[in-house]
Amino acid sequence: MIKFFRRIRYDLMEKNKTGKYLKYAIGEIILVVIGILIALSINNWNETKKQEQRAIIYANKIINDIETDLKNVDSLVVIGQRNIKEIENYFNYFENQDPVDISALIDSCSHVIKDVMRKYRYTPNNHTFKDMQASGNSTLLSEDQKQALVTLSNTQDFYLIVFEKNISSIIEFERQMKAYIDSDLSQSNFFERINVTQNENDLVQGLLFQHNSLTSYSQLYEYTLKLKKRISEESNFALITLKN
Repeated sequence: MIKFFRRIRYDLMEKNKTGKYLKYAIGEIILVVIGILIALSINNWNETKKQEQRAIIYANKIINDIETDLKNVDSLVVIGQRNIKEIENYFNYFENQDPVDISALIDSCSHVIKDVMRKYRYTPNNHTFKDMQASGNSTLLSEDQKQALVTLSNTQDFYLIVFEKNISSIIEFERQMKAYIDSDLSQSNFFERINVTQNENDLVQGLLFQHNSLTSYSQLYEYTLKLKKRISEESNFALITLKN
């Protein structure tokens, strides 16, 4: 093709047809420009399609993250509901039983605290969006999508801080409680086994720390309900923007 156009130019020059040569040259330039523009358009179209595909992949991953996060929050509520009933029974017994059996109280809710240590954690599932922000890929999202996800992410981070602060309080009360009561792995009572009468003041002090620990757990459960309500609202809104 190039040789063909070159031969035409040479023929026009040899025949001294300057006017026709100039017109031909301009026409050839126009064709080249049109070809370049077409190539650029095709390249831009391909790049746009790639970006759209990447945006869809990211959006699907974020949707999966949000749905997983909602399930995790639901699990926290279920665990909290079970434990909060036992805590309510614990305090009802304390308020109404006369006399109060301190040892029975100390034993009655020990597994609730263990649940906090093992299971009761809120870890936001927003890894994909955080990664997009860090890598600069958040530009693949629309402004509405970004705003919805930023709002949701900020709420998740806030409740993460609230949870960790409350759990730290519970752990500290638990640590202080263990300084006063028998909480080792042995099934038998430590003081009975060594024929020593436990100081009643120590039992009372241990019970007080357990009261504080269970109260902190109750407060944490209240935060869990607030978390579920707010996270659900913001998550559902974010899901709508991602699916539209």
